Amino acid sequence: MVYQSYALFPHMTVAENVAFGLRMRRIPRDRMTERVAGILDLVGLASLGDRKPGQLSGGQQQRVALARAMVIEPTVLLLDEPLSNLDTKLRKRMQVELKTLQRTVGITTIHVTHDQEEALTLADRVAILNHGCVEQVGAPRDVYAKPRNVFVADFLGKANFLPGEIAASEGPDSRVVVRTEVGDLVAEPDGSPWPVGTPVEAFVRPERLEIQGVEAVATENALSARIERVVFSGPTVSVEVRLATGRALMLDQTGGGPAESLAPGQPLVVVIPPVALRLLRRAEGAIDGR
Repeated sequence: MVYQSYALFPHMTVAENVAFGLRMRRIPRDRMTERVAGILDLVGLASLGDRKPGQLSGGQQQRVALARAMVIEPTVLLLDEPLSNLDTKLRKRMQVELKTLQRTVGITTIHVTHDQEEALTLADRVAILNHGCVEQVGAPRDVYAKPRNVFVADFLGKANFLPGEIAASEGPDSRVVVRTEVGDLVAEPDGSPWPVGTPVEAFVRPERLEIQGVEAVATENALSARIERVVFSGPTVSVEVRLATGRALMLDQTGGGPAESLAPGQPLVVVIPPVALRLLRRAEGAIDGR
């Protein structure tokens, strides 16, 4: 197990920390020395074996904790939020290193985290827990794009929700019309039967919304709006718009290009592509205030 606080022995050197589990298992000294040297080389700390934990950076300490856990060749590696004590830039770098390391050693790893982006970045399979119950298990791309209920959709990343009910549906392979407070919206078929009158939450991820000028030709799922807030964060521009009905929507646009000219007060048209609009039965989960 790798703890959130790393739990390294401060009075021991890096090599002694890593060797601790082997020593407790009474591994012969020559084999112990060889395995410690090998794992330190694997985690990029081969030259730091004589240092104490207090002489290392946070990222280096995290790798020592990983090396100590892996050197005993466990069947399962348990990680308890091991990256939460690192700054943002180092955490992202360590995510890549951790995933590469896990692929190299091939140990089944259970990684607990409250950081949704970290979970999606690292995992082959994600399990979303809610009050001790597993809400959904699946590949990162599937649980993000095809959540099974409202809780998962709202928990994993940002989402725009529009409550409504099914107004028209001809079967699981036909397009669905959803009646919402912002008008009738069209959704592509998802293989599920949608009886007319079924209460639903229609949702769309902010990055799937499209922006057009007010002079654009009318299209499906086009909504008139006005920009309320624009937040620049480097690679993305987050935009909050207010529809004519008063409902707010969040949009994420790629930085640069047309997004750079967006400003509060600007009128525009927001388009929800039918393929991006997903439907969830409202009975399967609820969101406060909706």
